[in-house]
Amino acid sequence: MRNDYAFHCMAGLRSVCEDLIVLKFIAGLTVDEQEKILRGTMILDTEKAMRRQVPFFATFRVGQPVMNGWHKPDLLAKTKDELVQVWKALGWPKNKDGGLPPTSEIARKIGPDTLSVLYEYVYRLTSGMVHFSTRALLRTGWGNEGECRFSTTNMDRYSGEFCRVYGIFLLTVYFEFFGTLLGMDDNVARIVKRLRRFLIQQNRWPEMITFEEMNHKVPKRSILAIVLEPALATHFENGFIAGAEKVALLKAK
Repeated sequence: MRNDYAFHCMAGLRSVCEDLIVLKFIAGLTVDEQEKILRGTMILDTEKAMRRQVPFFATFRVGQPVMNGWHKPDLLAKTKDELVQVWKALGWPKNKDGGLPPTSEIARKIGPDTLSVLYEYVYRLTSGMVHFSTRALLRTGWGNEGECRFSTTNMDRYSGEFCRVYGIFLLTVYFEFFGTLLGMDDNVARIVKRLRRFLIQQNRWPEMITFEEMNHKVPKRSILAIVLEPALATHFENGFIAGAEKVALLKAK
């Protein structure tokens, strides 16, 4: 990926992360629960989308025909009731609209020490890309004292590393979660392991708040971190989530 495109791709990592978490959760349910959730949320989401597009086109594209309210009321009511009951049985008794619970809650439910940490980090990392953020806007301005140039190109190198590191990270989690389902062969498994080792051996992963933007000198890596690198690579080569869960268990003991 070219660095000058990366800034506009950063927010996409959030949707990838959310898909991984929700699909991992759904994969652990019964076939009946999976069917009701996937079919039901699709029906309700489609209905909401149709109803929300009507005022937009009525305001900005007058005269263009659009889909509106296609599902019958009794089907919508039945679907919503089924979903509410499913979510209640799964631990969300306050879910009254039938929609998916917040991804943060799903992450805490299935991986409080791992997936929740991953989601919160990726969520905060990408929030500045999809929501208003004073910090995200100001960090695009660089220059000498008294003279500053604002441009997303100032962050090209950071954006490129951001997409490469966390894109590879999420790709390896994808294979960690669904490798068996995908029929991953030994060759692909070896490639995924090498990707995990590649990430561990990187000198630096892009931080949410960097030393540079805070006008601090970047510290050198400690000798201990360098010495531990081979052990970390071995520990995480079979999966970042699995490796982190082992660490969490040791801490709990």
